[in-house]
Amino acid sequence: MIKPLQTIRQSLAIQLTLWVAGFVLIITGIVIVLLGLYSQEVIKDEALDTARQTLETTALRVDNQLRLADMAARLEHKGVDEVDKLSIEQIIREGDYIRPLNAILPNAKVRVVSGFTSIDGDYRVEHFNDKDYYFFYHSVNNGFYTLILSFPEDDISNRYTHIRRELAIWSVIGIVMLILILYWWIARYLKPLDTLADTAYHIAQGHSDETIPASKQSDEIGQLQNSLAKMQTALTIHMKEMKQNQSMLNRQIVALETAYSDAQAYDNLKTKLLRDMTDRMGNSVEAICRNADIICNEAQTMPMSQLMKLRTETIEATDNVTKLLEQLLKDTTNPPSKSAAS
Repeated sequence: MIKPLQTIRQSLAIQLTLWVAGFVLIITGIVIVLLGLYSQEVIKDEALDTARQTLETTALRVDNQLRLADMAARLEHKGVDEVDKLSIEQIIREGDYIRPLNAILPNAKVRVVSGFTSIDGDYRVEHFNDKDYYFFYHSVNNGFYTLILSFPEDDISNRYTHIRRELAIWSVIGIVMLILILYWWIARYLKPLDTLADTAYHIAQGHSDETIPASKQSDEIGQLQNSLAKMQTALTIHMKEMKQNQSMLNRQIVALETAYSDAQAYDNLKTKLLRDMTDRMGNSVEAICRNADIICNEAQTMPMSQLMKLRTETIEATDNVTKLLEQLLKDTTNPPSKSAAS
């Protein structure tokens, strides 16, 4: 029970169909009720008029048959035929005048009574055996006999019930066909919305490459689908450009990280070289300064051989400092490669 309700809530076509069908059903019900109330009186009047006309036609035919029989008897010099109830009933039975009326009022019967009992075409309603009966009267044979047409009121109500049943059946068939046609038309009209909903659901599930198909409808829904399709195409192109820019940015970040790593390695190497050069030049400079102090203070008393030795050590220390400075300038001007730095 829950699943059909969820299906109805999730389908706009079914909801619109049910709303329209419900409205049509209410209008149809009101029309059927009004038509039933009106048709009941119409059927009753029609049945009464048909019974009256049938009785008048039967009486006219009976009178004609009696006149013809009387003329035939006069021509044959047989005198005047006697007319009685049996002969009139025989004429009615042989003519089968009531059969068309029985198709409408199946229990209608005609009786023949003597004398004039009522005005021609008049009818009365009498109650017998818990039922109402209609009685129509018409005189024949110059008023010597009267035809009485009777039938129960159930014949009229049964006919009304039969017509009401047929009306209800055809109404149900029409409503069912209308619901099917409405659902087909609404579902066809709202098909672009279903397509958009399914596509949006798939895109939300991660299938961003799924495209929205173009619509052939020129109404608002078709324009909405085509606009969303164009928007998705532009969005796809923009996403591709963003991915390309992101890829390029990633490559640039990698290159910057590599360059920063190389620069940091170079700075570390330079610092190490400066520290090493400083330590090595410090010893040579210290030797130059020490030898210079000795030469300045003791040059007059110092032997020539020792003086030449100090001079040679000072020159070697000076050359060593010069070489270290040149090497430092070279290493500073030309940074080492990544493999050398590592």
